[in-house]
Amino acid sequence: MEEIEGIYSEVHDAQTQYGRLLWTQYTAGYDFGLKDQYQKITSLLKNEKSYELVREALETEQDPLNKRKLQLVDNLFKPYHLSQSLNELDEEIQGKVSDLSKLLNQFRYTFQG
Repeated sequence: MEEIEGIYSEVHDAQTQYGRLLWTQYTAGYDFGLKDQYQKITSLLKNEKSYELVREALETEQDPLNKRKLQLVDNLFKPYHLSQSLNELDEEIQGKVSDLSKLLNQFRYTFQG
């Protein structure tokens, strides 16, 4: 269970950093590596070894609280193991969203006030 918590902690830290970078881009319009951070998150979630550890632990866990934690982590990993083409499409869409958001937030102005 400790190994799973370490994996989740790494994913959580990457997602937290992504949120900070996203907020910076939203408020100031500066991109400090948003795409790279998103790719880091997806690479962590696409890791086959980590996903297998989660699946194995989920099958053998008896404690209801730990089993629920493992189900949540499994639900986090599962979409990234459905199809490689879906993962590529998701990264492409996220890149476009990031580019458009950056463009929008760089050229904000105040209208009548």
